[in-house]
Amino acid sequence: MELSIIIPVYNVSKYLNSCLESITSNYLFDNKVEIILIDDGSTDGSGDICETWSEKYPYIRTIHKKNGGLSSARNKGIDVARGRFLSFIDSDDIVADNFINIILKILEEKRNLDILIFSYQRILDDNIEKKINYSTCELIAKKYAFELLISTRHDIEKISNTGNYAWNKIYSRNLFEKVRYPKNRNYEDIATTYRLLDNANEIYLTDSILYYYTDNPNSIVNDLKNTRNIKDLISARIEQLEFLKKSDYKEIYAKAYGQLVGICVQFMHKFYNFNLKYDENIKYVENTLMSLDISKLKKWNKFRWGIELYIFQKARFIFKIVRK
Repeated sequence: MELSIIIPVYNVSKYLNSCLESITSNYLFDNKVEIILIDDGSTDGSGDICETWSEKYPYIRTIHKKNGGLSSARNKGIDVARGRFLSFIDSDDIVADNFINIILKILEEKRNLDILIFSYQRILDDNIEKKINYSTCELIAKKYAFELLISTRHDIEKISNTGNYAWNKIYSRNLFEKVRYPKNRNYEDIATTYRLLDNANEIYLTDSILYYYTDNPNSIVNDLKNTRNIKDLISARIEQLEFLKKSDYKEIYAKAYGQLVGICVQFMHKFYNFNLKYDENIKYVENTLMSLDISKLKKWNKFRWGIELYIFQKARFIFKIVRK
């Protein structure tokens, strides 16, 4: 088995059929691919949709489990996967036409590939063009892969082929021997992707757009009132930052440090502007901001975030009204 596509499913009956139609498009069963649907305790009929697709295609299998969250579902998929390579697709997204065939072609050409990073595009309307002309992919240095991880590259407006996302990459199964997604945390990919990159030897990059991301307003991470999201985001960024601090990627560490300051500052503005309820998660953000060192910000971030960080630490009353 060459490729296992793992799809966590939880209450996505509105999107699931479109997701699976896009993946199976133009693929003829050849025993090289399996699609694993992990029904994570859905209550809206998504589990029945999974079973329908499993009955229709011999390479699709459904596993039903008690609800445990995205990390738990992905980890279950990793545990049962039989492919040499793993792909993670979110059940409310779609992929390019010929997605499977393109990935198989690349895996055949790059036999020692550990990670493939490909481009994605956010879905802004229903008239998106999914047909692509795949060209080539290039071997990149691990340092460059970490640069892409930290500072998103935008070659075309609304298009990027970077980020911590799990779903715009293909991974060698071997990379997960000692790695799993952290349970009971959101932004679990930020806490995991850098570890997989560190384990990899050959990392390839293609600018071909193979993935289309749906900005689902009902998703967990888009719930502003769920302040646990921001704590999970910041704690994952801090873990990543600590890794970079111990590595040889000093310039990347500096960018990541500025990025952390920006995330914290922006959220505290939202907290004050939207009058969110103060809780232990907000306190965690405050404590993080108070612990950050302005002197560690490089010149490209000192003016943008350094001033606001200084105001937050020294004159909180001004910070509270600056974006009112």
